[in-house]
Amino acid sequence: MARVNQARKTYTAEEKANCVINILTDSKGTSFNCRNYQIPESCFYRWRQIFIRGGILALKNSGNQKKVRSKNKPNLGKVRIQIQS
Repeated sequence: MARVNQARKTYTAEEKANCVINILTDSKGTSFNCRNYQIPESCFYRWRQIFIRGGILALKNSGNQKKVRSKNKPNLGKVRIQIQS
């Protein structure tokens, strides 16, 4: 059943790390454990990827990251202006 009009739960970096470690070390499977922790599997997989790359410190910073445009990607607006000129 979908959650209706409920606030999102926020997790600390330590809670995320413990969740990832417990799910990875448990033999019951990801789906079962995610239901027990009441988190979507997509959330677990994102936390796992962040945790593997940088540990707890990366999980602390994961909510504060802004997407940065790659310097190799041109700004399409500028490209259009150059073509029209």
